[in-house]
Amino acid sequence: AKSETDSGALKLYPSSITYNDKAIERVNAYSTNYIRFESGLQIVFMLGSNMNMNSETTFTFPVPFISAPVVTVSATNGIGSGTYATSVYGINTNSCKMSVGGSSSANSYNPRIIAIGRWK
Repeated sequence: AKSETDSGALKLYPSSITYNDKAIERVNAYSTNYIRFESGLQIVFMLGSNMNMNSETTFTFPVPFISAPVVTVSATNGIGSGTYATSVYGINTNSCKMSVGGSSSANSYNPRIIAIGRWK
């Protein structure tokens, strides 16, 4: 059975994105933490847990980009309190570095990373 998400004329299928029933993008490959489109667009999404506060962590992308992607990060501590300052740097085709500082009753954080770029 074909699974889809319908948002009016725009529909998302596991293998394509359609608009008014015409394919506007095809999925080349995907996994639990990335998707590659035939156009060359690649989106990587990563979740981490229990990372040490005020220390640097390197995240390796599950698949490489052809040039450094645009990366956004956020962090929570799982208990719903605290103020964080997130920083991402050292971005290259294979990885990025992240650090989180701030005031929190927790000594660790759960990072969320989204990287968008090109794979071809």
